[in-house]
Amino acid sequence: MDISLLMSEKIEIWVPVEDARVRIRYMSTTDRAEARSRLMVITDDGPRIDISRIDIETCVSAVIGWDGFTVNGEPLEFNEPNLRKLARWAKFAEAVNGACFRLDAFKVEEIEEEKKS
Repeated sequence: MDISLLMSEKIEIWVPVEDARVRIRYMSTTDRAEARSRLMVITDDGPRIDISRIDIETCVSAVIGWDGFTVNGEPLEFNEPNLRKLARWAKFAEAVNGACFRLDAFKVEEIEEEKKS
C-alpha cells in the first residue's frame, strides 16, 4: 500500500457543492478525536457527545476555504461564523463529511494535479 500521500504535510482537496466548491483538509484520526472533544457536554447522567453538532464541528475542523458562495451577489467571506451557518445546510455538510475522511478522494485529486503538470 502506497502511503506517500500521508507523508505530505498538507493534504487538501477541492470538493464541489452545486456550482461552488469547498477546500477541505484530510481529517486524520487525531483530527477526528479533537473534533469529537468539542462535542462533549456534561449532563446529569455524566459526559456525552452532542450528536446534533457532529456535522458542524466536522466542517469547522475540515473546511479551510471556499469559492463560489455568494450573498446578494457578493462573495461570502470565509470565516468561522459563516462556516457554521453553511454547515447547517445538509448538502454542504454531506459534501465535506463525504470526503474529509476518505484518503482515496485526496489521492484522486493528487493524480489529476500530476496529469495537469
